[in-house]
Amino acid sequence: MSKIIELKGKDIIKAYDGNNLSDNFGYSCANFNCEYQEKIDLNLFDIYVDNTNNISCFVYINDNGKIEGRRMFFKGKQLLDDKVFPIITKLNSEIYYLYGYYGNDIYNRNIVKHIVSLYSNDVIYLDNGYFNKGLYYGNKEYWIMEINNMEYDEFPPIDFLFASYELTAFSNFKPHQNIIKWLKDYYKLDDINFRMAYHFKPKHNEDDFIKHWNQKYYYDKEIDEIEIEDEEDDEYFDDFDE
Repeated sequence: MSKIIELKGKDIIKAYDGNNLSDNFGYSCANFNCEYQEKIDLNLFDIYVDNTNNISCFVYINDNGKIEGRRMFFKGKQLLDDKVFPIITKLNSEIYYLYGYYGNDIYNRNIVKHIVSLYSNDVIYLDNGYFNKGLYYGNKEYWIMEINNMEYDEFPPIDFLFASYELTAFSNFKPHQNIIKWLKDYYKLDDINFRMAYHFKPKHNEDDFIKHWNQKYYYDKEIDEIEIEDEEDDEYFDDFDE
């Protein structure tokens, strides 16, 4: 019988193992034991495995026990202040983010419905929109989410997130300097940086991040496209005073 289940810790890795995926699951550069990629460094998933309070994976399993759809799910504390910035969730409230789908779109829609039913009284952020108390809104809203641990040399390919090693946080946009200033003042930090999460290596030069992922995953075109999108996102906060 088909079902939707939530995976945590080491079980998340099973959702990327080609032996557990349906034949028509489709492509993902993080999948392994599949025709286009036999092996992958499983340490790549450490941030998923270790942050069990913040990160999980919802999968749709068909009648044959194979995964038809996969969506990563993030939750953590909102680090932006709704009294300073025009955001829809309050400072220090628990917020939720459902990362873009992999697999068959029909099954992923079922995953979305399932998660919305579980968090029917909350805001669930998507890549391009959000749910608020079960209702969908098509405009993008912004957040910075604290997680427990970010001390990793390499992250999985999380295409649309930025990572801050200093704040131990993810965000769905790259903050302008006025927001960085507010964050440094509020959290009493000397330095705060946000870099694209899918080539985030905190102890190395940023140019090395891009070079590493371009060589390993051939992401040149995707990086260019996402950087353009990020510039558009930043305009949302252009009018704020320092």
